[in-house]
Amino acid sequence: MPSRPGPGPHYDVSQMRVASVNNITAQYAGQDVLKGVSFEINAGEKLGLIGANGSGKTTLLRVLLGQEGPGDGNVTVAAGTRIGYVPQYVEGEDDEFVMDWLLAGYVALGEALRRSEQTLAAAEPDDVEAAMKAYQEARDNYDRVDGDHRPEKAQKVLDSLGLEGIQDQTLRTLSGGEKNVLSLALALLDDPDFLVLDEPGNHLDFKGLAWLEEFLINFKGAVLIVSHNRHTLDRVVQGILTLEDGRVKRYEGGYSTYRATHLRELVAQQADYSANQKRLAQLEALVKRLELTARARPSMDAGKRLRARRSQLSREEAQAVEKPTMGVSAIDAEFATERTRANIVLQLRGYSKAFGDLSLLENVDLDITSGERVAIVGPNGSGKTTLLRDIVAEGAWENEVIRIGPSIRTGYAAQQQEVLDGDRTILAEMMASPPESNETVAFALLRNFLFTRDDLRKRVSDLSGGERNRLQLAALMKLKPNFLILDEPTNHLDIPAREAVEDALA
Repeated sequence: MPSRPGPGPHYDVSQMRVASVNNITAQYAGQDVLKGVSFEINAGEKLGLIGANGSGKTTLLRVLLGQEGPGDGNVTVAAGTRIGYVPQYVEGEDDEFVMDWLLAGYVALGEALRRSEQTLAAAEPDDVEAAMKAYQEARDNYDRVDGDHRPEKAQKVLDSLGLEGIQDQTLRTLSGGEKNVLSLALALLDDPDFLVLDEPGNHLDFKGLAWLEEFLINFKGAVLIVSHNRHTLDRVVQGILTLEDGRVKRYEGGYSTYRATHLRELVAQQADYSANQKRLAQLEALVKRLELTARARPSMDAGKRLRARRSQLSREEAQAVEKPTMGVSAIDAEFATERTRANIVLQLRGYSKAFGDLSLLENVDLDITSGERVAIVGPNGSGKTTLLRDIVAEGAWENEVIRIGPSIRTGYAAQQQEVLDGDRTILAEMMASPPESNETVAFALLRNFLFTRDDLRKRVSDLSGGERNRLQLAALMKLKPNFLILDEPTNHLDIPAREAVEDALA
């Protein structure tokens, strides 16, 4: 269950600064990811946070929420502010029921209240004062979450988010998109003034994403959203925070406005850098001429001029304009394929799927032939991922229901990235992915997906969602499949990486 700040008294924060991040530093997996980050967000303001995969966005959110302490600096949240947090992943047991998951914190507070009532009722006269104090504290905690009405409120929130009827389902039966909306439901239970969302659009279908955008546009409180969806950022936010090389910079407007402004900045910075380099080259040439003059015709005057110009060159070199980084590096994705003579890639005949009484798909027939590109679309929970998993797990030429051509090599990028082994290092995972390879071959492919030698010993479980997705795409490139099955392949990827994957598949 995602952790989040506990509820508190609900003061009027309509004219207040909701949160202030002041010069914070932080490390992740032994590396500096935040280097003196500062920014503010005001009541009702909606900001987008963008940055390359692994740049520290989730770490920044965890520090902001108090789930991690900063190395240096501090975070100030306005008194009484209720924060709702929507993490990237729903954490819970697969067999846990939706309503039990939503009410887990409430149930614990209710049990604590009942225990305190029993203790108070059985207390000896000398212990009554302490028991009363413990009871009052338990009662305050319970009332703070509106405990007497919490179950009814949870059901209303589910219904309002289009999740009516799922309260008795287990987490295992929910799609990725339904889990995302469920995570939002948990955040909304405490009537937050400030919503913090970490890639909430992942796994949502078109309708769900449009609904989320409208919800955030109409939300009265402050919003900080990590997103790699350019359209969502344009529709929802009024400002962009960029996290690059451990530092945050703010731009006004949505993503398109930010991108135009940033490109103009890069052009101006490149012009300044070029002019500065030209100036330094001229000074260096002048110093060399003065050195020749001083050696050919030594004099106090010549020596004085040489020392002055050397001193000037040293000062200007110390203050030289830094070479601008011309945008974030993009992955080099190229899905080379093994040729196949087979015309049949996939045949489905009478494919059906159900979970208990819940029927997802009935009597599906489908033909995909060599060279075709097919998109599967549908609402969250309609069975798209289930279908793809069954094709990968059960597809074979001998299977009359799910038949795959005899010379077809299938490459699968999973939505939940479950094909990766979290206990392995990046290098070990890449070497083990088929076909097995040595370290040199594995690293050459990993480098195309922006992994460095310093990254090779990182455990897969320590990677961000985008880094894990880059890793499984690198493994696909190594496999050279002639049948790609991609389940939301751009989820978690930063914007340059998304654009690179789109180009590779075009």
